Amino acid sequence: MSKVIYGTIKILELIHNPGITGPGRIVLGLAKNIDRKVFTLDVLCPSNGSLPDDLRKAGITVVPLMWRGAKDMGNFVGLWRLLRKRGYHVFHIHSGQLNAFGKLMARLLGITAVVMTEHLAVSDHRWIKNKAALSLHLALHSLSDQLVDKVIAVSDSAREAFITRQGMAPEKVETIYNGVDLEESGPCIGADADAVRNSLGIPRDAPVVASVGRLSPEKGQAIFVKAAGEVIKDHPNAFFLLVGEGPERQNLEALILESGLQKNVILTGFMKNVSCVLEAADIVVQPSFESGESFGLSIAEAMARAKPVVVSDIKCFNEIVSDGKNGLLFPPGDHDALAKRIRLLLADHPLRDSLGGEGERTVRERFDIKMNAARTQFVYKELLRQKGFILYDDHISEIKKVFLDMLISASRMQPDRQPACRSMADDLLNFLRDRRHNKERIREYVGSANVFLIERFLQFIGQGRIFLDPVCRHNCRLIKRRIKAIPVTADDYDQRIGMQSEQFQIDNYYEPQERVLKARVENIVAFVDPQKGERILDVGCGVGTFAFHCAKRQAVCAGVDYSQASVDMAKRLTAGFGLSDRATFQCCDISNGLPFADSSFDKIVCADFVEHIDDAGKKKLLDEIRRLLKPSGKAVIFTPNLLRENLGAFKERLSGMLGRAASETRLHFGLTDRFHFEKMLGRNGFCFRRVFLDFDRPYLAKIPVLKEVLSLNLLWVIEKKR
Repeated sequence: MSKVIYGTIKILELIHNPGITGPGRIVLGLAKNIDRKVFTLDVLCPSNGSLPDDLRKAGITVVPLMWRGAKDMGNFVGLWRLLRKRGYHVFHIHSGQLNAFGKLMARLLGITAVVMTEHLAVSDHRWIKNKAALSLHLALHSLSDQLVDKVIAVSDSAREAFITRQGMAPEKVETIYNGVDLEESGPCIGADADAVRNSLGIPRDAPVVASVGRLSPEKGQAIFVKAAGEVIKDHPNAFFLLVGEGPERQNLEALILESGLQKNVILTGFMKNVSCVLEAADIVVQPSFESGESFGLSIAEAMARAKPVVVSDIKCFNEIVSDGKNGLLFPPGDHDALAKRIRLLLADHPLRDSLGGEGERTVRERFDIKMNAARTQFVYKELLRQKGFILYDDHISEIKKVFLDMLISASRMQPDRQPACRSMADDLLNFLRDRRHNKERIREYVGSANVFLIERFLQFIGQGRIFLDPVCRHNCRLIKRRIKAIPVTADDYDQRIGMQSEQFQIDNYYEPQERVLKARVENIVAFVDPQKGERILDVGCGVGTFAFHCAKRQAVCAGVDYSQASVDMAKRLTAGFGLSDRATFQCCDISNGLPFADSSFDKIVCADFVEHIDDAGKKKLLDEIRRLLKPSGKAVIFTPNLLRENLGAFKERLSGMLGRAASETRLHFGLTDRFHFEKMLGRNGFCFRRVFLDFDRPYLAKIPVLKEVLSLNLLWVIEKKR
């Protein structure tokens, strides 16, 4: 059975190395760029490095993991306890010493989806020295790989190597290139290029060639040192920087000393802010062998800063660098070829600029960290969908689509109006999902939004099994209370009319075909009983419904409404039916009085209007009716039945208590009980006849006593007391 994931999708990232290495930078980039409206991301990693601090600065929850080696089973017990307590939907493991154990534990604890990122093209597990332990570890790896739902490889070459090495189905392994944070790829932060040069004792005008990476044999730094010795013969003022730490440091120091390059080749050690070093460099080199790389993140970072690059001709680098277009390639291990390309770039400044500019464009188009984050989020969502989960974001999108289709179809909305309606629906749903609301914000929103659109949406979610998270449900309740407490303004009606087409008005009011709408019009007109030549006033006429129907019967009609859009629509419609000479319309506010002489009308009709005005407005309306009616005239007032609406409100509260969808709300803030309204009629000098009506289920209006509660509508026929 499908389940809806309310709120955010919970992701746990597991990484065993707390330093700012390639995997660490990718986890940090994903954490910074993940959509936090959709996802909640936590990171589980050791606390003895700089990665946890950077994650916390980015607002990410870091769960410390004590890691002292594979024999420390207490860590796995702690991990198991953590995963058992927290309801994560996706467990994302970044390759390292915790791979096999993490995958097994995720499955045993029933986490919905398990993802692994393979950051290496070759994984020989050199960190395990004992042969028996290595055999056991490899066996666990092979077994646990079958428990992974998706493997992310950082390059196509890494993907091919993983499929070959692990025997995994190709469709389970997807390439998502590592990405560069372009917002941090401009001028270096914290120090400029000159400051870096000064700190290393490099003159400002001296050419600098840099290589960034862990110092290890497969990275080829020895080739870099040998090439430096060749280049210095022609460029004695050039400096070569090796940025990083690793097991190869002593051998490299010995090689530099043996070659007499102590002045020109500098081992900087680990530098957290590599961006400053790259900014100080004129050329960036990566001389790795095939076994040493799976992507080449430092190369992409250098290219993002428009630095020309020279890299070894291996598979993963070929996915980034095109020789002669955005960089230069050389055969792996060939220091003479590397020296030749460095000399070429040092001598040709326009070529450096050309390669650097093209490299920057390549990174922006293909290796932006935001692309990496977007594709990774897509993997998370697709896995959950495949496992039968309904993502709340998808659910909300589907709600919006169905709602808008219904609204556009029902109101015959013109195409030019639809984009604005879609935008308003987007704003409404975003507002409902916001956790920061209070009564004041709700009041401001309802005061500025399209009240009728809100009402239709609340009706829509009450008509079916619409799942809303607690935040949305709470905001819906606040909005409904606010809507019921405010008057409906002329602007609200103008917006409503703007959402509806002329054909919609004709089909619902002028020539209704639907049974309930047709019965409503026919019954009210029958009570008015228009005669030829009679002057009839339609108060709160809307689009001119009853002025139109009375004019069809040869009466002379006038309509008034406080919505200019409604009045304009009424004029166009009656003109289209050739009745503009017998039906005229004006926009005016009842509170300022109606622009007609005393005793001007034989009859007055007021349908679906009094429930939208307060008691002061009702009193003013009755005063105007008494003033405008001829002594022998009559008025017909039609309104919803308050007792029936109260019954509906009770049903709504009961539905809410039972966890069901809320029923529709109404904009009838001015509804009052019939006893109170009839007292107002008596005080204003009227006698009246009351009629209960229900056009949907007419029999309800005929049941003695119960009709007062069950009938949908009330109608009064009133006359002046003689």
